[in-house]
Amino acid sequence: MRVNSYTGIAMVIIFSTTLILAVSNFPGYDPFKNYLSDLGVNENSSFYFNTGAILTGILGILFAIKLNKPLFYTFVAASIGLIGVGIFHSKIETAHLVFAGIFFIFSAITILFESENKKGTEKYLLIATGLLPFAFILTFWPVVEHIAATGILLFVLHTACRKK
Repeated sequence: MRVNSYTGIAMVIIFSTTLILAVSNFPGYDPFKNYLSDLGVNENSSFYFNTGAILTGILGILFAIKLNKPLFYTFVAASIGLIGVGIFHSKIETAHLVFAGIFFIFSAITILFESENKKGTEKYLLIATGLLPFAFILTFWPVVEHIAATGILLFVLHTACRKK
């Protein structure tokens, strides 16, 4: 593993840790009723969620160097989207929705492009994972957002741990 692999692992650890801290500081948080972005406006959880999104996005730009050219650009765009989500919380509705859309769409494109070079089970798992953000965009159900975000984190972890 190289530096970029460690960067990917750090992304997953930082986002997961700050997400757990945000959820534990948001009384009554329910993934079936609350969007992840709700964590960014609650006075008890916003510091953790927004900081985690910004730091994860910054690390995502560094991690993108591990990816080939088309994936580099799409993952950098997704990372910029995540940084924007952390800066513009959901009460700044238009900016937040634009950056969240950029994050989910470009994450999905990155994962789907990556599936083109794979075979067998890995290919099908990447396709399914890449379609999750679109499922969220189509349904706009909070629990689907949580599943899509988990899929994106698993993609990063899988890519970070894969030998090149």
